[in-house]
Order: sequence, then C-alpha cells, then structure tokens
Amino acid sequence: MLFLLALALCFAFIGSALLFLTRKSTYQRLHEHGLRTNPIYRWQFEKSQSVQMRVVNFNRRFLRGVASISVSIGVLLFCGYLVRVADPFRGDKFDPQTWAEAGLCKGLNDGECAQKERTCPRGGMVHDLISNHLISQTTRSETVIKLLGQSTYDIQINGLKCPGYSLGMCSGLGLDYDSLFVCFDQNGTVAFAGHVQH
Repeated sequence: MLFLLALALCFAFIGSALLFLTRKSTYQRLHEHGLRTNPIYRWQFEKSQSVQMRVVNFNRRFLRGVASISVSIGVLLFCGYLVRVADPFRGDKFDPQTWAEAGLCKGLNDGECAQKERTCPRGGMVHDLISNHLISQTTRSETVIKLLGQSTYDIQINGLKCPGYSLGMCSGLGLDYDSLFVCFDQNGTVAFAGHVQH
C-alpha cells in the first residue's frame, strides 16, 4: 500500500510542477531564456514570429494536458490508497490458493513471518469471500476443506464457537490481529461470517 501512496504522490508532484512551469508568464520566460542561452533551442525556432508563437503555444497546451492527466492519475491513485486504508477488507478477488499461501510462513524466519502478517495478506479477499462464497447453502466441509483449509482456532461470536482464520494486522493502527470467523447452524451450513479485531 505504501507503494501505491508513493506512486500517487509522484504523479501528483510531477503534474503540479508541470502546471506551474507551463503558466503563461512562466513558460514565456523559459522560452525567452532558451532563445538567449541555448543555440540548439534557438535553431528550432528560426522561423517567423507568428509561427514561433504558434509552436510555443501548442507545446504549452500539450504539456498542460499531460500535467492535468498526471495530477488526475495521482488523485485517483491516492483515492485508491485511502479506500484500501479505510477498508482493508475489500479490493481482491478470493482465490483458495492465494488464501492458503497468504496464511503460510514456510521458509520464513519469525521476523519475516511477523512482517508478512503486518501486511494483512488475506484482508483484501474478505469482502468477496463473504459476499460470494460463504453463502447460506455452503456446508462446513465445503467451507473448511475446499475454500479456507482447516481452522487452527475458534472464536466466540454471539455465544457460538466459530472457526477462525488469521487475516493479519489489517484494521486500526495495524497493531492488533484481525480474524475471519465462519459460524454454522445446526445443519452444518453457514449461518453468518465476518471479521473481528482482537
């Protein structure tokens, strides 16, 4: 997520700098400075004054268009970052293999495993999982075996003992763990599911 923020700031900064440099008065001063000091630049504009100004104005409008697009991309990326920070439980499609791999620390030392958990590796799949996979007709065996794997702990929810699955450190300040819980009814089908911080 920090990469997304850095990318957003980069696009916004480049776009803002271009907008500043292509203000009419600033761009005209840069053009005149280039004519005085840069022989290659001056050679490009050895035309009539009217043709020269048309080229300068076209270049300025083009750069302002690029700047506006860059700022817009930066704003969109920043909004995407805010959405992920505000709701880390959305954004990714649920995939059983990705889910399984995200919950493993095989080949990692304790520090690397803790770092992986801090990234909330399963969090983004929760909304899609609950909305599209953990529906009321889903049985315990289908859920545990085919979708999520075997739960290693239970969570008490509304007096029920529900299988829990670690999501990582997703919500709040990222200091506490979040878990997915899946509660079943007497028939062994999904009664409800959700996530909890603890």
